[in-house]
Amino acid sequence: SSGINAEYGDGQLDSPLPGFRFQVTQKGVNYGKEVVLPILTDSIKTASIPDWSGRVDTPLGHIDVRLYSIKIRSVDISNTDVKVVPSSNIDVTISKGSISMTAEWHYKEEAWPHISDGGSLDMTAKGITLTLDILVGSTSKGEPHVTAQHCSFHIGKLDVTFHGGASFLYNLFSDQIGGSIKDALDKQVCPLVVNELNGD
Repeated sequence: SSGINAEYGDGQLDSPLPGFRFQVTQKGVNYGKEVVLPILTDSIKTASIPDWSGRVDTPLGHIDVRLYSIKIRSVDISNTDVKVVPSSNIDVTISKGSISMTAEWHYKEEAWPHISDGGSLDMTAKGITLTLDILVGSTSKGEPHVTAQHCSFHIGKLDVTFHGGASFLYNLFSDQIGGSIKDALDKQVCPLVVNELNGD
């Protein structure tokens, strides 16, 4: 038994299907950690992060950088708390998580002499916090089914290390560049994770 019990017309938590309610026990919370966390980890790993481009202010002036082929290599969300919340069934809270990524970078000056440069980079997102409300429902066969609802995501710090080309120069300003990329990722990750979990 998973600890998520389906009953007709009785129980603690509402189901999306009329007439069904669900009782989520502590065993169900443990089940949530064992089943939901691997799914959540895989959803983050397989999330397709779009290319990013931006202008970063540095002591030497503006630097225009484009990142592409962004890939998530590893995810650590082991410090996770799963709680039963009557309004949303199960509340998943991740703190002090980390994500390692790789990408390619390219730079080109618009003005003459149109200097261009490129290489690879490593990114490590630290101090990640993520909260996710999961609604427990039922399939047409009466089997438990989870749907991701409200989500919030924040990266505490993003460390960026450039390789190749004039990477020694970009690494001098990696904190400023990392801050700009972090702001973009903060907005992108939740929609990607929710879509992956819900199969949209």
